[in-house]
Amino acid sequence: MASLPQVGGDAGNWGTKLNDFLLTGHNTDGTTKNSMSVINVRDFGAHSITEAGYESFDSTSAIQAAINATISGQTGGVVFLPSGTYVLGTKLTVSTAKALKIIGDGSAQTILKWTALDGGLDITYTTESLPPSVVGLSLWNTDLQNSTALKITCSPVATLSTNSGFIIDDISIRGSDETANSWDIGIHLIDCWYPKLTSIYIKGQTANSNPFASTAGVKFERVQVFTMSDFAIWHVEIAILQTGITYGEGVRLKDFEIVGVTTGIYLAAYGAPGTVISDGHINSYVYGILAENKPQLDIHDMLIYKTHNSTSDWIGIQMANCPNLNISHNDIHGSGSATGANYGMLITSTEGGIVADNQIDSFSVEAAGIILGSDTKDMVVHGNLGGYRVYPIIYAPSKFPNFIYNNYP
Repeated sequence: MASLPQVGGDAGNWGTKLNDFLLTGHNTDGTTKNSMSVINVRDFGAHSITEAGYESFDSTSAIQAAINATISGQTGGVVFLPSGTYVLGTKLTVSTAKALKIIGDGSAQTILKWTALDGGLDITYTTESLPPSVVGLSLWNTDLQNSTALKITCSPVATLSTNSGFIIDDISIRGSDETANSWDIGIHLIDCWYPKLTSIYIKGQTANSNPFASTAGVKFERVQVFTMSDFAIWHVEIAILQTGITYGEGVRLKDFEIVGVTTGIYLAAYGAPGTVISDGHINSYVYGILAENKPQLDIHDMLIYKTHNSTSDWIGIQMANCPNLNISHNDIHGSGSATGANYGMLITSTEGGIVADNQIDSFSVEAAGIILGSDTKDMVVHGNLGGYRVYPIIYAPSKFPNFIYNNYP
């Protein structure tokens, strides 16, 4: 192994020793081996429309060229977008991202504004251990687009991973005019491992009733160990949508606000044990949380309530085939002013679990707070409190034994 020359030693060969040492960490041109290059899109001709003389300048070609140069023949690299608003006429695509990082000056400072119907940023990475990252950007459009703001795909599909995943942080997704514009899907992830999403804001077209123009805020398909925290999603049909089998350690959702949506969270396919949803706030028209096939599902410390102008029947949390669940310390409210029936929880086809210390209140018409389906068994249900027009707190027509005590009324 190369080492530094020793003072007064090395028999006069200190120069050779030093060169050997330097070559272990440097290229022949003096640059550091494996160092991550940083490419500024301005150097490729991108201009913010806030610059004099560039008020309608299209930066698509310049930014795409910067991306292509960054990923050409190397691993890693940063595409940097300084503060400004950049207009784009077409989608940006990355077909072979290897640890690529696309970074702005922050979502309040760097804005990508698409004018085409098929806009967005579409990234594919081909090596599971070298995922991309997207940080500090706003993604806007100027129409009701049938497209996705940010799509990331791992292809070919990795069957196993022990590596840390990619990071999506400080991202804002919305229409240029929130009263008229929106994306169809905010973020779409396919076959990815260990993604971490933080500080995300997604806003659909402003509307006072459902259905909404946007299909989903975040959609993830066959994504393993999905983690998302510190986020807000408004005015979409489904805020969080999971499809395809999820392995690993399930889904983690924490510290969030979901407002004015048809369904807050829909986990629609088999998921690995250990999904946790906590410390969030959901305001919805039809479902707060809808979960299917989630062993060891844990939902706690949530505020879930029906939006005041909903005319639909509403369920705070509906679960099917979620064995050994834990649903505790949640505050679930219907709406006295909305129409349609209200139910706090509906649990079916589930064996084992705890439903404890939840408060269910404010129904428009009298109804049961927690319903245990006829095929539910070995549930421990205690300490749940029903409020206005919640009667009985527990309705359990199950033909199997459950342990129900100390609930009121």
